[in-house]
Amino acid sequence: MNRLVLKETVNREPTLPRPALSATERVYNSLGELLDRTQNKLEILTLALRLGVDLSDAEAFERAVQAIEAAQEARARTP
Repeated sequence: MNRLVLKETVNREPTLPRPALSATERVYNSLGELLDRTQNKLEILTLALRLGVDLSDAEAFERAVQAIEAAQEARARTP
């Protein structure tokens, strides 16, 4: 039992609090995550920009990318 307590104590490393991300960092993080999930990264970004999506609004950008991905999937399923 003492080994278990020691093991749990050793495995718990102290962590420093992470600073809050700025809006720009959140947008870049969202952009990176979204672009990693798609095969045609450049096309999606280009389409989002052509649609006039505000890159400073991470939620709006994510919704636009999801809509573009859904349209691409629908187009791929169409014979």
